[in-house]
Amino acid sequence: ELRELLQEIQSKMPIHFIHANRLTGSKNLSPLVLIYARELAQCIAGTLEEYAARSQKLDHSFPGRLIEGVKSQNGEECLEIDRMDEALQKLDRRRLKLQEIGLIDASLTENKWGLTDLDRQTIKILDLYIKDSKDKLEVFDVIEAKIDLMRQIINKRFNYKTMQISGKKGFVFELPNKSLLMADKLSSGEQNELILIFELLFKSEPNALILIDEPEISLHIAWQQQFLEDMEAVSDLTDVKIIIATHSPDIINGRWDLTTGLEEC
Repeated sequence: ELRELLQEIQSKMPIHFIHANRLTGSKNLSPLVLIYARELAQCIAGTLEEYAARSQKLDHSFPGRLIEGVKSQNGEECLEIDRMDEALQKLDRRRLKLQEIGLIDASLTENKWGLTDLDRQTIKILDLYIKDSKDKLEVFDVIEAKIDLMRQIINKRFNYKTMQISGKKGFVFELPNKSLLMADKLSSGEQNELILIFELLFKSEPNALILIDEPEISLHIAWQQQFLEDMEAVSDLTDVKIIIATHSPDIINGRWDLTTGLEEC
């Protein structure tokens, strides 16, 4: 009966197992953290290719759509000037954020638009520019959210190191003296945490059931006590369900309402 039940569960959702021995989880000779750094670099490269393809498509059709919009007297309603100024500033902030987390390389600064007294044709041009820009930047939505959450979790855990995202190296760590540290030079506890968070965010499918064995391994008490909070943030973003096997009351951190003891199974 148990086998049938497990087969039914497997048919309904992907299952991803994160075992306790995470540092040697790959047969490859390279450290797993470096493999995952390269995978992130490849993921960024694929997203940038998609961004370039979408940009090229929209730029190619821009003149025709612009002419049609300018000629039209009864086209779609354009944004009002104050809302247009707000939309342009929001686009600037989005680009700066993408630059900050390493997804856009170009050096950007926030513009001061100050739109006033625009004629109808100029408004239509800007309105189309805003719509196209939003469409282009949507390509980054998923990877941006995952990288942002990964950096938040890792940067509040690791002392004297800040995660930096690189299109070429994936992720590296900046020290207080501004020198860079490769991921395989992290402590075993830091590597365990990094591997776990990366697998949850980048290697788990939506609606998956994630099984995590002994997440407390190599984690000091403060990290263990924040673990469930991190898992809730990951679950909210990726829409996964997580089951943890642990011996540590610090992982539970008072949330006994979420637990089932072995004697209850």
